[in-house]
Amino acid sequence: MSDHRILIVDDDPMILKLIKRMLATRKYLTFSAGGGQQALDILAKNEVSHIILDLNMPDGLSGTETLKRINKLYPDIPVILSTGDGPMIDKNKFLRMGVSKFLNKPFDLEELFSIIE
Repeated sequence: MSDHRILIVDDDPMILKLIKRMLATRKYLTFSAGGGQQALDILAKNEVSHIILDLNMPDGLSGTETLKRINKLYPDIPVILSTGDGPMIDKNKFLRMGVSKFLNKPFDLEELFSIIE
């Protein structure tokens, strides 16, 4: 069993399911949230080692607002920003906001593991 306890935050249920399956191949414990507020609720009750956060979440808290709140409340948890807009985002801006790494969609299994490990 791995020590990794990963929170996946994405408004797309298919993406949540896909990432959970990918991480299950390495026996990672995962939590999933369909939005920012749900992610904050999970963080309040569970210890996690990494967060994979979708940047584009149209309902409720945006990915950017969720990132701000996570970094204020849980600054020691590495946040991996997941986005399909990789080449178009200002990575330096998000690095200054506390993002530790970027995961561009679509991604593959090896890319996911190399970022987490």
